Amino acid sequence: RTGYTFNGWYKDGVKVTEIASGTCTGAISLVAQWTINSYKCAAGEYLAQGATECSVCEAGSYCVGGTYEYNTEEEQGKSVCDSNSYSDAGAAECTPCATGYTNSDDHAGIGSCKITCPAGEYVAEAGKGCETVGEGYYGIGGTVGQDETSERNQCPEGYREGSAAERE
Repeated sequence: RTGYTFNGWYKDGVKVTEIASGTCTGAISLVAQWTINSYKCAAGEYLAQGATECSVCEAGSYCVGGTYEYNTEEEQGKSVCDSNSYSDAGAAECTPCATGYTNSDDHAGIGSCKITCPAGEYVAEAGKGCETVGEGYYGIGGTVGQDETSERNQCPEGYREGSAAERE
């Protein structure tokens, strides 16, 4: 029986270890006794539904670890990260998205945290906020992950002012 340890046969609450030869003159009713197994999962692991060994926590979830009993109805020890946080596979806790970055349904990895810059702004350094493209440049805006940058483009010749014009 998966997930249980057999403890033996019992008659009237007493464990039967042997039946002496010649003492059985009719039918005997014995009851099998089982103990549910427990499984110790390390931080970053959980016990999946119906599993008999721990699994690595999936990205977007966190698993604090612990001791769990065999269960065919539900997984144990795994929780989904809250909004505006993320995790990689094997995480024991979630990490908050950087300031200005958000996520709601997908929490798998740092790239699930997104920021949307309006036209005229861009992300120069991954994980930092939107900033103005500066004189002589334009930006179309858009959404990028916390692990990404976006571009600014130099204005065409004749449409430049300020610092970009000085570099021509």
